[in-house]
Amino acid sequence: MNLNLSDDQIQIRDWAEKFAEEKLKPWVPAHQTQKISKELLRDLSSHGFMALTVPENLGGMGLDAVSFSLVIRELARVCASTSITVAVTNMIADVLVREATPEQQNQFLKSLTDGRSPTASFCLTENQSGSDASALQTRAVREGSSYRIDGEKIYVTNGAFSEFFLVMAKTSDSKRAGDSISAFLIDRDTPGLHIGGEEDKMGLNASSTIRMSFENVRIHENQRLQGEGEGFKIAMRALDGGRISVASQALGTAEAALEAGIRYAKEREQFGKSISEFQAIQWKLADAATQISAAQLLIWRAAYLKSNSKPHGLEAAQAKLFSTEMAAKVCNEMIQVFGGYGYIKEYPVERYYRDVRVTALYEGTSEIQRIVISRALLSERGQI
Repeated sequence: MNLNLSDDQIQIRDWAEKFAEEKLKPWVPAHQTQKISKELLRDLSSHGFMALTVPENLGGMGLDAVSFSLVIRELARVCASTSITVAVTNMIADVLVREATPEQQNQFLKSLTDGRSPTASFCLTENQSGSDASALQTRAVREGSSYRIDGEKIYVTNGAFSEFFLVMAKTSDSKRAGDSISAFLIDRDTPGLHIGGEEDKMGLNASSTIRMSFENVRIHENQRLQGEGEGFKIAMRALDGGRISVASQALGTAEAALEAGIRYAKEREQFGKSISEFQAIQWKLADAATQISAAQLLIWRAAYLKSNSKPHGLEAAQAKLFSTEMAAKVCNEMIQVFGGYGYIKEYPVERYYRDVRVTALYEGTSEIQRIVISRALLSERGQI
């Protein structure tokens, strides 16, 4: 489904598809036990995947949000772990383009565009603060022109690979997250920053997910993004775009599952004929294809608005909510098409289901998306 994609957008989509087929697909079977290799990360970086939306004058590819969504979707069709590794890094790059000073861009953004840092990480979630950012406990205490940071972060995507981290920490005792949280850029080798072990996850096994702690970490004030108390706003703006990425990841995984289901349905015979001739199977495929098309339209609407610098928080939440829940259903139904074989790791659909399940959790759970949507409906911006 192309709708009105431009020639450039089609070219970008085809470029990402070619990379995924040639570079990712041969390596996918190893994903059950291995993390993304340094060689693959370097390859992704050298091809421009880690700075997709960064303007060309800052060393990136300068893609619009629709093109970016297409890239994430194509990567996810082959490898969801790689797609989220790329998506989170680009989310940080987008923050640096929008929020950072030229000096900060020269130090941190440039490390992404020139490949010195293969990825970047977003550090918001803690043991006591998941959906409730106001419960954040990591503290940044000002000491003259510096800050002392103490605390812990969990579920840090790309943590094993990143050379720097975007960290949210409290700088005041205000109970309002919008007033109390500030954002900091912290190098990996900063004394007192401790990288924990990998989490043993249900899916996305090639993606890095770690815990990290800060013990008397001292950084200069020029490593703070924007002013004190601006961190929550920075995080929410980042998540608006990140939700389009996660929706695109879910979409690509669902499409891969449907394609596998169609192939299998044509090949598998029961009761003397292909199971694709049974209405029960046909309807599963028809429902999946319809839901995938609807998700694509929601994603493109949100991405179009973002590309044109228009408000897109509501649309991004709707795209993420629908796409991620849709994808889990589609992957589950394709396991049903495969029958017992769908539960065996020799076949891809069980991995698709495990990989896609987290998309309804990270960068805002489905419940949080419903809160975002309902608040928009009840506010002045209630028009859909």
